[in-house]
Amino acid sequence: LAQAAIETGWGRSVVGNNLFGIKAGTSWAGAKVDAATHEYENGRLVSITDAFRAYPNAEASVDDFVSLVRNNPRYRAALGKGEDVVAYAQGLLAGGWATDINYVNKLHAVATGPAVGGAVAGHKPAPQNAVPAAGQPVSLLPADFTVPSS
Repeated sequence: LAQAAIETGWGRSVVGNNLFGIKAGTSWAGAKVDAATHEYENGRLVSITDAFRAYPNAEASVDDFVSLVRNNPRYRAALGKGEDVVAYAQGLLAGGWATDINYVNKLHAVATGPAVGGAVAGHKPAPQNAVPAAGQPVSLLPADFTVPSS
């Protein structure tokens, strides 16, 4: 949940039903969509447009994410970490998942924060009143969630 929240900006950008921001590299034979994104290059945040995998629905996105992390040797260090979100995130980062050197801290903060950590611990978010129309962003937030001030 935390990873999907980070990768989609808390559900604000779910381009091609891609909940995990998986890019469409040269080996990807499925549907693609070009989208604006940000990457860190030489320690600086830059805006780029890149190709991302596109899915028919959120379930296909989750299935592909699980398959990618499970089967790609680059992410082997992330597997089997159980409840250790820091070790999991470090394994992803070591495999090249993100260019943001703060990805581990961000994933940990979201995973242990009230919106995701509470949901994992049994918190049931308020029901959503409306189902988004096809092609519209899917909210990953509880209806009563507010962004904490920093």
